[in-house]
Amino acid sequence: MAVGKNIEYALVKTFQPYHGNPIHVILAKDLVGKYFSEKAAQVTFEEYKAGDKLIPFKIEKTFKGSELVGINYEQLMPYAKPEGGDGFRVIMGDFVTTEDGTGIVHIAPSFGADDFRVAKLNGIGSLTLVDKQGKFVNEVTDFAGRHVKQGRPGQHRKTLLI
Repeated sequence: MAVGKNIEYALVKTFQPYHGNPIHVILAKDLVGKYFSEKAAQVTFEEYKAGDKLIPFKIEKTFKGSELVGINYEQLMPYAKPEGGDGFRVIMGDFVTTEDGTGIVHIAPSFGADDFRVAKLNGIGSLTLVDKQGKFVNEVTDFAGRHVKQGRPGQHRKTLLI
């Protein structure tokens, strides 16, 4: 994942909306309002019940993106390891903005010029779990040979790059 060096990020305490468990998330401070309702800021954590529409949140800490650089994170699909370098480490990206998204950019060195460039500069390896037909490769044992994104029968399949 890439962050912006001078972007201010927020560590937000909240609840996972699907199962209701307490979590912490990090996103650009300027984008907190996009994901969290101001009304929810008035709800206490003690009042919250799983399934409530208003999910309380609290910004616990803010910091510059440069403070996140180097942190390792858990691989979500641990079927294979990156080739030709490290992986699952936060790096700096000069293309990261707060115009949309979360202010954190997923890096896929095999699928984009900016991603490849910044990964190479930071010793991040390439991990390709999808073939040219848009199907998971054999290493992804639970989904091997299945299309990443299913289309309707007879429809041209588009690949969702992960």
